[in-house]
Amino acid sequence: MNKWMPTASAVFLSLSIVPGWAEIKEFNSGDRILAEEMNQNFEYLVQELEKLGSNEVDCDSYDYIGVWVGFSIDEGDPERLVLLVAGAGSVSAYFDLSSGERFQAEGSYALASDDYCTYTSTLDFPLIGRLSFQGIRSYDSSTMTLLTVSDITQEYGNYIMVKSIATRPYK
Repeated sequence: MNKWMPTASAVFLSLSIVPGWAEIKEFNSGDRILAEEMNQNFEYLVQELEKLGSNEVDCDSYDYIGVWVGFSIDEGDPERLVLLVAGAGSVSAYFDLSSGERFQAEGSYALASDDYCTYTSTLDFPLIGRLSFQGIRSYDSSTMTLLTVSDITQEYGNYIMVKSIATRPYK
């Protein structure tokens, strides 16, 4: 009977460290505590803490898909920017100037696999020229800080974008 004990212990140990099988062993008053069981508890806790401290971010385009409306936060620039972000990396933009003029462009966007899921796109607007966009969304995906840079004038704009709950495209 003793020669089976190491084999049974090895099988139990291997099952206990398989993901989904690991859990904290609870000890009650009067229980005999084995070092192996206590060590498994600590190993499990360390694994769980490492998961919590992980910087892994899920960069899902679903967080960006929708209508984003924003105003320039630069002094003296009351321009409005509307981004219509669709699936498959396509984006349309409406850029309204304080003079009442509207410019629109279409293009594509990409999401970086960094800690912030950085949004980037470059769009060609008639009469304004090419604008490069770079944005970082909030953790709840309801707002985005967006920086625009003109390839022609090298001027930049800052926008605070809010994800709209509108069900129809902005007109």
